[in-house]
Amino acid sequence: VSLTEKEVQGAINWEAGNKDSLKNIFDNINSPYLFGEIAGPRAYGYIHTKFSSLIFLSQDSARRYESLKRSDIEETLKAKTLSIAVIDYGEGRDFAKNYLMVLKQGKKIIHPVRVDRKTKKSIFSTISKITRTYEGPQFETTVSADFPYSEFDPNAKTTIILIRDQGRKESRFEVDFSR
Repeated sequence: VSLTEKEVQGAINWEAGNKDSLKNIFDNINSPYLFGEIAGPRAYGYIHTKFSSLIFLSQDSARRYESLKRSDIEETLKAKTLSIAVIDYGEGRDFAKNYLMVLKQGKKIIHPVRVDRKTKKSIFSTISKITRTYEGPQFETTVSADFPYSEFDPNAKTTIILIRDQGRKESRFEVDFSR
């Protein structure tokens, strides 16, 4: 939630020591922030922390041969919410229109202050067309939600719940924010 100046500089300078290894980028940036099963058309997600956001901002600036703006750093550090995204697969462009996401810590349910859903054709749709033997879900949606830091314990084990089909189905992901 609160980064030290050393942590901020570590995030900003992270790419300099890791730009030659895509595997290293995946292992070091993404895996601590990923949850669920990434292989195949199953729901999975990722957590956008202030630290990971600074790494990605720094990488984006470097790709454009620009310096990271101090205003972007300050805006990231002032964030009052933790962003979580869940990717899921289904049929029909509107399959995820009623998807919701909540956090559960113990008996407490934390609701997001913002939810956004973006649906597009899935990679499995392309594979189906090319191979004509594999049939996978035709659409992929990303459900992004922002949760206020003031509403949850950022050091606690948490269940991320993706609610589907108006509460008739759900996917649960156990995460430990402290890690």
